[in-house]
Amino acid sequence: MTLYTPVLTMDILRRLCGVKASSPDYQSWRTRNQADLIDASVDSLKRRTPGIGSSLLQVEDKLRAKLTEHQDLLCNTFSDVLEDDRFNPMRMHPELYAAITDQPHKQSPTDSPGYNQTVQQHSAHPVLLSQSALSCASTDAGPESSDIEKIFAVREHRYNGSMMLIHFQPYTLFKNGELYRDMDAAIADLDIAACKQARKKDWGHWRAQGSGYQFQLPNGKPREIKPDDIYPVFPADADETLEGTWKMLGTFGAQSVSGLSSQVFVARDITFHQNGRFELNKSAGGVSQTMVAKSDSRHSGVYRLTGYQAEFSFDDGRKERMGFFFFPNNNRKDTGMFNLGGTSYTQQDE
Repeated sequence: MTLYTPVLTMDILRRLCGVKASSPDYQSWRTRNQADLIDASVDSLKRRTPGIGSSLLQVEDKLRAKLTEHQDLLCNTFSDVLEDDRFNPMRMHPELYAAITDQPHKQSPTDSPGYNQTVQQHSAHPVLLSQSALSCASTDAGPESSDIEKIFAVREHRYNGSMMLIHFQPYTLFKNGELYRDMDAAIADLDIAACKQARKKDWGHWRAQGSGYQFQLPNGKPREIKPDDIYPVFPADADETLEGTWKMLGTFGAQSVSGLSSQVFVARDITFHQNGRFELNKSAGGVSQTMVAKSDSRHSGVYRLTGYQAEFSFDDGRKERMGFFFFPNNNRKDTGMFNLGGTSYTQQDE
């Protein structure tokens, strides 16, 4: 269901918006997320499990009702919805594809000789950096820190079905007037030329406007960014260490299917230790503890936090490097909430 829900959602929304199945953008989305493979897996499940078909129809009806409530907004921004990570399971949960194919999931290649590459291909290994971020990453191809004017988060409102979500979107502003709507790849790895080709909609221009800003992104009107919607972000201290478990924000539940599960998306979390070690999915709801136990080297390793960058060296030989920052609390650094590789995490109670 983790992979099927966004596929079903996009199919329903496409029909509501009158978008043809043959639409190039929609077909590109299906290809990117291997939707045919997911549909085939669900069809197989229906044949093997009596009654699952009627339960899925109930889920479909509820999804359609929620999408209809915000049909105008969603249809007007359909192209943006197609690019939203929450509706791209290949970006959010690439490790789950191993369960529906005999072939291990492979990350897109980059020019990086070390970081953000898989030394050995493994099935079901966790991924911190999304595929879209990898398309922007190339070791040591990034700009100088002196080229950056400011990094901050902007409070935005998004919709997921009938829910209105408050989202804090990071923006990187460059001194030449350009802006990047993200801070997922490490600045040292940000290949601007490649990223502009791969993620054209995330690049634009900015200018100061009073105590706020005006942003201009492709295919959109100039947008006023008010001071009240701007939140400062904070870098890590040199070799800063943490202790505790942080869980990814933005994991959504859904109605259970015949009571099988009330948690549709796998919980992704990261546990940091002050000795420099980390573990992924240590308390993963919806993830088999047997799977985790058998894959410890894929879920653990050594981390390093310095400035706006996080580095992870996994015990299985993989390395990932990505953007990192802490969110504010009363305009001060709050280690209880951070953004890692474009995804926000919040600390869990002990």
